Order: sequence, then C-alpha cells, then structure tokens
Amino acid sequence: MRIFDFISFPSQPTIRLLLIAPLISQECLQLPLDRWQDSPTEDELAVAAAQLMGRPSLRDMTIEDVDGAPLDDRQRKAVMGVVLEANRVNQLVSMQRSCTAEDLGALLNSDRLADDECLRLLSAIRFLPGIFGCRRVNGSYQSSSGFAALAVADVGVCGSYLVKFAQDYNCTVHVLTPADGAYSSYLKFMAPQH
Repeated sequence: MRIFDFISFPSQPTIRLLLIAPLISQECLQLPLDRWQDSPTEDELAVAAAQLMGRPSLRDMTIEDVDGAPLDDRQRKAVMGVVLEANRVNQLVSMQRSCTAEDLGALLNSDRLADDECLRLLSAIRFLPGIFGCRRVNGSYQSSSGFAALAVADVGVCGSYLVKFAQDYNCTVHVLTPADGAYSSYLKFMAPQH
C-alpha cells in the first residue's frame, strides 16, 4: 500500500481510502475460498505460461503478446490477469499527485473478481453513497478470509453508512489518509468531517 502514500486530493479534502476486511463469524467458519485446493492457482498458471512462452517476466508483456501466444484458455486468462494488473499499476503510478477520486475509483473498479464471497462484498461497497470505486486486495492482517477490499471514498458522504455496513457485512473498516503515509484509523475512532 506504500504506492498510495503519494496520492492526495487537495481539492477534495474528505476523500480517503478505506480498507475493508471481512471477519469470519463463529457460525460461518468455512467460506468458499479454497475451491482450487487440487488445481494450480492463477499465479502458478501464469508462471507456467510465461515459461512456455520463453519469457522471464510477464510484467513487460502486452495484450498483443498474450493474444499471439500458444496458450490454453486457463493459461491465457491467468497471463492476461497479470498483464492487466501490471497495466493498472502503471496507470496508478502515472496518476500520482494529479488524479481525482473519480479517476482512482474507475481504476479500482477495473479489477477482476475471484469468487462469490468477494463479489458480494465489492458489489455492496460499490453501491454505498460516496464510494468512487473499490477492488479486492489479497490477504489482510485483520481478515482470515484471505481478502480485503480497498475503496476510495468521500467519508463526508459515506461515513454515516459505514458503521451499519461494517455490522451488516461483519467486517472492519480502516480509514487511510494516503498523503499522510497511509495512516490507518479504525472507523469507530474516525473524527466527523466538517
């Protein structure tokens, strides 16, 4: 998340990043996240495809390179995911210090979705007032579900909705102030925005 340390919205002072980490309740100890226990992961497929293509890295590949490669459908999807993700990172770097919340939100919304649990959470977040966009991030220091969501939001608009959302979806919400070194504060300690 260090890349977000350099993004600021001087003309939009109530814009913040939210890290939303699902919690696992005692009633629901098994979430449907380990569906590929015996199959290779998307990352493993992408690495194997890169080796098949004779490429040491997928980060310098283009969509045209993937289109012309002799890959099966699963390998092509995995490689395309890496290429598109690298493209999004490059877009984010070029947007630093000159993007709007709307620009960043659109970039976050371009994420590929991995599973039903994540899809439900991201869809719910995207419909909250004041949310410009969100995406899945893998792993979370607070979440044993294996994923969290990162959203760009106007906390002056959505702040009052977030407490109920956190309760309804059994998750924690951390408010990050990117230009201040991604300082994190729990939602319950968030000061009202004026």
